[in-house]
Amino acid sequence: MGGAMGNNLPLPKLLVLARHGRDKGDEKSRKQKIKSRKFSTYLCHLTEAGREQVAALRNWLKGRFDFDYFYSSDYLRALETFHILYPNVSPIIDERLAEIRRGVEDLMTDKEIGKIFPWN
Repeated sequence: MGGAMGNNLPLPKLLVLARHGRDKGDEKSRKQKIKSRKFSTYLCHLTEAGREQVAALRNWLKGRFDFDYFYSSDYLRALETFHILYPNVSPIIDERLAEIRRGVEDLMTDKEIGKIFPWN
């Protein structure tokens, strides 16, 4: 394959993406998130169930792939997921891997969401 991505790395022949496990933000309702001014999707930790999900993924990934590079978003739950999967590897942190909508609708009412995101 021709071309290159950022940092002059060649395009990958294989790209494996993994989503983080269940996080504590998943346990809160939209109303709870709106009321909590300190709530941040960026800072959500994995739940015990999320850590179990990631451990299952680690077992599935084991021996299947030989990765050249490891990337993670800078979200706390993504980094926790990465370190469970690969405890002895330091990932390349890339903020572009963060959620596009960043969960902003979790902090809005249904009416506010309808005005900003009419396709929902």
